[in-house]
Amino acid sequence: MVDFLYETLDYIIHNIYSIYLVMILVASGILSFFFDTEHNYLFGHYKDYIISFFFGLLNIGIALLLIVIKIIHSRLLF
Repeated sequence: MVDFLYETLDYIIHNIYSIYLVMILVASGILSFFFDTEHNYLFGHYKDYIISFFFGLLNIGIALLLIVIKIIHSRLLF
């Protein structure tokens, strides 16, 4: 089980993780969370308001998850 976890973390770090990906996810999450949500709320597009709100949270959550995975992976290499 530990080998599977280590191989999964290793795959994510070497094939998926990139600081540019994390920064793009954070930037798009903030833009979607603040600007798109406010724009849709002001014009009464409530379905788009809900979608942009949760999409912004999802992007920020994925970025935080990738950062936590990077920290865990670096701690396991000691």
